[in-house]
Amino acid sequence: MKSLLKDMILACGSVVGLPHDRASILMYHSISDRSEYFSTVSPHQFASHMAYLVSLKRPVIALSELVRRITTHEPLGGAIVLTFDDGYQDNYTIAFPIL
Repeated sequence: MKSLLKDMILACGSVVGLPHDRASILMYHSISDRSEYFSTVSPHQFASHMAYLVSLKRPVIALSELVRRITTHEPLGGAIVLTFDDGYQDNYTIAFPIL
């Protein structure tokens, strides 16, 4: 159920057909096979999420770039920002190689 909910949230942007003058920010915490916390995504799920983003062919940009575009009133172009909260070691050891 938890995995289905996360996958549905990730897919919402394409399901509702967000205009290309918007951007999406996806926040991750831990990338791990430990499933006792809602904020943990398995390495397999994370790889699937990233493959899905690649298939969208939308630009993935830094948060600072998004802020710059917003403050200068530049088009957002459907950009996607990935953030990793809390700085778990698995962000580097698992997520980074997938990215």
